[in-house]
Amino acid sequence: MMRIFLLLVLLTTPSLATTLTFSGTGHVAPSGPPDASGNLPLVVMQSTTAYAVSDGRTWHLDTAFSFNVFTLTGAGAFLFTSGLDALAGTFLTVESVPDLFTLTYSVTGGSGVHAGYAGQGSSTVTLLGDRNQPPTPFFEEGSFTVVPTPEPGSYWLLLIGLSAVLSLANFQLHGPRH
Repeated sequence: MMRIFLLLVLLTTPSLATTLTFSGTGHVAPSGPPDASGNLPLVVMQSTTAYAVSDGRTWHLDTAFSFNVFTLTGAGAFLFTSGLDALAGTFLTVESVPDLFTLTYSVTGGSGVHAGYAGQGSSTVTLLGDRNQPPTPFFEEGSFTVVPTPEPGSYWLLLIGLSAVLSLANFQLHGPRH
């Protein structure tokens, strides 16, 4: 019975979170003029970025976002990639002064070794050049904390497996029913 209990504990223990720290550089440039409300469309081209990540690999950032030049706030979508591995999601500018921005990230998915991962993150972005002379170089430093999120089918498999284990345990304790 103790073996069954240990097996159940192992099967139902949640996966541990993974924290990836990163720092990198790239270039940001407008992809069009600002609208009447001051929303400036911007892009960070993947080919200009190189991020050192705590997993020992170099990652690249690809993003398109809007930044309001009046309120100094912004939001957009991101894709961090390294080979076949990726993390994707959205981000918001939560604090900014002219050349320093604090971002919060919501990781909504991944691929490769991060398939099905979700989580949160934050970073600080510093502009390294004149933003009026694009493309503007930047430096970013931050972290993501992500956890695997099982697909709904995984829960059904877990339920079926636990039922089978409990049925087997009941059979071993009480024998066949007549």
